[in-house]
Amino acid sequence: MRIAQIAPLVESVPPRLYGGTERVVSWLTEELVAQGHDVTLFASGDSQTAAKLEAIVPRALRLDGIHNSLPYNIIALDRVAEQMEERGAVAIWPSWAASAPTRARNRPSKSPAAPA
Repeated sequence: MRIAQIAPLVESVPPRLYGGTERVVSWLTEELVAQGHDVTLFASGDSQTAAKLEAIVPRALRLDGIHNSLPYNIIALDRVAEQMEERGAVAIWPSWAASAPTRARNRPSKSPAAPA
C-alpha cells in the first residue's frame, strides 16, 4: 500500500529531545516500512527514516525559533494532497492537522484518507 505519513514540523522525526507525537509518527512509519508498505514521510529535512522523506522545511522549526507552524503545516498538507493525486497514496491524517484550514483538505481525491 502507498501511504503518506504526516509529521508535525516543529521537531524532527524521531525527535532529538522532547516530541511525543514525533516519536509515535516515527514508530508507526518505521513499522509500516518494515511490513513492506511504500511510505512517504512528510516532515522536517533533519528527520531520519527508512521511508521516503519529503522535506517540507530544511530542519525542525523549533531550531529556528519559529513558534507559529500553521503556515508550514498548510504547505505540508497541500503537498500531501498533490502526492495523493499523483501516486494514489492513502494519507494518515494526524490529529494535529485535523483543524488546519487548507485547500489540500478540500480537494477532491481519488484516494482514501484515514485519521490517525
